[in-house]
Amino acid sequence: MAPFLEKAKVKHKEEIFPGLYIFKLDSEIIASYSQPGQFVEADPGESFFLRRPFSIQEAEDGLEILVKVVGRGTAELVKNETEWNILGPLGRGFDFQNLNGALLIGGGVGVAPLKFLYKRMTRRQYFRQPHLGLDKAVEQASFWGDERTRIRFVIGAKTKSEIPIAETDYIRQKVIVSTDDGSEGFRGTVVDMLKAQSKLWEDNPKIYACGPAPMLKALYEFMLEKGLDGQFSLENRMACGMGVCQGCAIPMKNGYKLVCKDGPVFDFKDLDERTWMI
Repeated sequence: MAPFLEKAKVKHKEEIFPGLYIFKLDSEIIASYSQPGQFVEADPGESFFLRRPFSIQEAEDGLEILVKVVGRGTAELVKNETEWNILGPLGRGFDFQNLNGALLIGGGVGVAPLKFLYKRMTRRQYFRQPHLGLDKAVEQASFWGDERTRIRFVIGAKTKSEIPIAETDYIRQKVIVSTDDGSEGFRGTVVDMLKAQSKLWEDNPKIYACGPAPMLKALYEFMLEKGLDGQFSLENRMACGMGVCQGCAIPMKNGYKLVCKDGPVFDFKDLDERTWMI
């Protein structure tokens, strides 16, 4: 399916911590076709040649994206509180069909696509157990069926103040947190927590992960050691978002793949040690 170009009004802007913002955009077309793991490209304005990519964090009642200011382009975008020019949905999303348990692991802005995935997974609980009612099913968000189909959501951050989910968001109360300084949850990285708490993965859940390359590399090595499987959403510079410029090529087992077109979600079995040489 070809992506759509849309002018989306800004409905809401919230600063989570200095330099990190949640934007809610009044999108109809892109939001209706978006799937967890996909992204949009936003135009920072006339002074910039390239668009900026952002993972979709939510697609109900508009589009929600997480924006971290990392340069002039993103700094200009967060000043725009009127209307954004966006292209999407782009890329390959997560596959969560025929699921027998899931462990979602996010770090930094990599939490965004996993939050979208988490809500879709827990929404499925409603369809399997409609007697719960939609609100209760989504808010409980722990598991559907039995222990074998449990959904766990793990988030890693440097410190409590940098957890990329607003305090007012009910999902903040559902996630398992690790912080490098121990200011909230487990003290250490998410991989440190997995090593210390085998109950998180001993039932062999499918792992869905997104975050900075050092976190994903450590998780990749841990999963190899434990024989775990899953999907990783990778981050890279994506200029066009559609595979035209070839600027986001990344090494895989079977040659190079484009993060924007072949991904950003890739099966674990396709990754190898060269993938982290980006």
